Amino acid sequence: MWQKCERLWVLLMAVLLQSCQETELGADLPYEGDRFVLYAELKPSEVVKLRLSKTYPPTGKFTVTSGLAGASVKLFENGLFKTQLAYSDSGNYVAQSGLKPKIGFAYSFEVALTGFPSANTQPVVIPQNVANAQAVLQKDTIASILTGAITRQLDVEWKDAENSPNDYLVTIEGLYQNQDLGLGGFNIGKDGEVEDGCSFARNRLRFVFKDNCFPAQTFKTSFGLNSFGSLQNSNLASGTRQRNVDFYRVSIANVSESYFRFLQDELQPTDIFVAFQLPKSRFSNVKNGYGIILAANETIFFVKAK
Repeated sequence: MWQKCERLWVLLMAVLLQSCQETELGADLPYEGDRFVLYAELKPSEVVKLRLSKTYPPTGKFTVTSGLAGASVKLFENGLFKTQLAYSDSGNYVAQSGLKPKIGFAYSFEVALTGFPSANTQPVVIPQNVANAQAVLQKDTIASILTGAITRQLDVEWKDAENSPNDYLVTIEGLYQNQDLGLGGFNIGKDGEVEDGCSFARNRLRFVFKDNCFPAQTFKTSFGLNSFGSLQNSNLASGTRQRNVDFYRVSIANVSESYFRFLQDELQPTDIFVAFQLPKSRFSNVKNGYGIILAANETIFFVKAK
């Protein structure tokens, strides 16, 4: 009996090893040809910038570049030509004369380069300012639902703008002497990254909220935050990076629908559930190309931790 089991085990291992060997595909997969890939995040506080790259064939040999240079990148404001973007580096194009987008105005791009079909984008409107926003760190502590560790409670609230279809993104970061910390925490009353129809977590401390769940109302939510974290950009050994938080950086952003769809598309199953994820098309507002144009208007607070 043991010999039969041993033989079956050896046969099974041989099959598994054979299946793990690298094999070449017998045919090239379809490829439509090179297309532009655009990415831009427009904010009224920042100069307009667009990153331009390209698609690559799914099979065969090709050279990956850091971005495309030499393209004509035009910016339109409310449908009218506004300015030409100048090439900077690594595929980045920047608006001339330091142009910043205006709140309530719609912006779009047209991109052209020899060897590529021209692409243009759907307009995105710069959202209104976040109204009556505040972030308050409470003296009380609360136990983490994830680890049981003691955390500080941060209360965040704002008022949804009337006649505004935009959604909201709340991002919280920990700082030590202006350096980023890997901060642990959770949204009180929310179960991890579960989407409930009104909100979802991009990660533990980056939450998206739909305004149709609290139209023209004041919205309040709370977070449990660790008072320490690990230095992110440091050459120190991993066991010596822990620091206490000096400040919490709290961003409350009014974001465009394209931003909401972009973050929603990034939600992915974890662990073994990845194997059961069906293919899906990502949202794009680029015509005759790929990528995404986002718009956001954020209010930032620096909340002292001590």
